[in-house]
Amino acid sequence: MFPQKSLSVEFFHSLATTLASLHTIEHGEAVREGVRYKTPKEARDAFAANIEEIKQSFTIPAKLYDRWMAWLSTDTYWPEHSVFNHGDLHPPHILVDDSQRVTGLIDWTEAEIADPGKDFVILYALFGDKGLRDLLGRYEKAGGRTWPRMNEHIAEQWAAYPAMVAKFALTTGKETDMEMARGMIANWNVN
Repeated sequence: MFPQKSLSVEFFHSLATTLASLHTIEHGEAVREGVRYKTPKEARDAFAANIEEIKQSFTIPAKLYDRWMAWLSTDTYWPEHSVFNHGDLHPPHILVDDSQRVTGLIDWTEAEIADPGKDFVILYALFGDKGLRDLLGRYEKAGGRTWPRMNEHIAEQWAAYPAMVAKFALTTGKETDMEMARGMIANWNVN
């Protein structure tokens, strides 16, 4: 996990506020400008299709595959709304000032209107369950829309991260990417 102690309260507050602002952007203009749009069902179906596609090229341990299927088939994990999300949010894409206040986000190549949990997945990996709960509380106070199992949904998205890496590897076709994906899938810790 990322050393949360070295980050200021200002970082978490401003990140939550930034995400809440981003996630409440009106969809119409973004779509007219070419931003991809997925309904909640389309985002969920796309994830299921990716898993089925990678199954053709990768050996997925039964316990991991079963976890993915349980997540995909349980409605209460999933949001009933889509948001404009960054899509690739992790520390190198978050700009901060000297007080660690978030001042901007870079690299918008994965931005889309889709699952709101997507912007929290790597943050969950860095800050753990406690950090995610804190961030989601701040996000909700800043106007971000949550649902009862949002934190669990994000944790399950993290558990399915190897599927995203495998899909990327299939897209690039590079053996180094394929090896990375194989390693992640084989060694993923399923709780």
